[in-house]
Amino acid sequence: MIFTNKPIKTGILDFNLGKAFVHYVPDVKGPGNYTTQAYIEDMSKRSENYFADKPHMIFDSLKAHTSNDVLKDWEDNEVTTHQITGSAGKWLNPCDNIINREFRRNFNALQQQKPNNKLNNIVEAYYAIPESTIIHSFQQCGLFKGDPRKIIQEFVSEGFNIEGRYKDDFNEMWRSYITWLKTNFRDTQHFKPHQYPLNLDVEGLDGTYWKNYGKK
Repeated sequence: MIFTNKPIKTGILDFNLGKAFVHYVPDVKGPGNYTTQAYIEDMSKRSENYFADKPHMIFDSLKAHTSNDVLKDWEDNEVTTHQITGSAGKWLNPCDNIINREFRRNFNALQQQKPNNKLNNIVEAYYAIPESTIIHSFQQCGLFKGDPRKIIQEFVSEGFNIEGRYKDDFNEMWRSYITWLKTNFRDTQHFKPHQYPLNLDVEGLDGTYWKNYGKK
């Protein structure tokens, strides 16, 4: 489905390249409620209803995909909607990497060959993506490799977990930090809760800080 803010000349679209829906929207600035509702209308036409098998649709965090104005349209067509975690990026959204990369590569090559045929280049580039690429993209998508809740938890904590060749160095620094805590603190209120590990024996802290500044 293609949305354009420029008038479309009759007969310009080559349907031999593949099926495509093109909407002329003079004031379109980006995806919104209108584009989602137009998609639902085109996909649910009686002549070839793409929603006949009651599909599941997975969206990114754009509100227009599942706003109150369009939720009823999804429900009326017996479509179950799901939303990917915001800012999940390439790890959880397969369309953000392999599929879109392949599409851009195909489109850019066609634009160099036929620069005045942009609309048909978009359609041809889309249908040129092999089915194997799409399957591989979803296999690479971390969300489908196991328990989604656990995968999302690991994703959002990325950058806080040290692995590889720096793991030993990090553990040594962490042990030094624990020793410093035990030497200087007794009351856990003197440092932020998220700064000490769950297995730290906070009851056993009895160091210089407490002796000098603690309650008598």
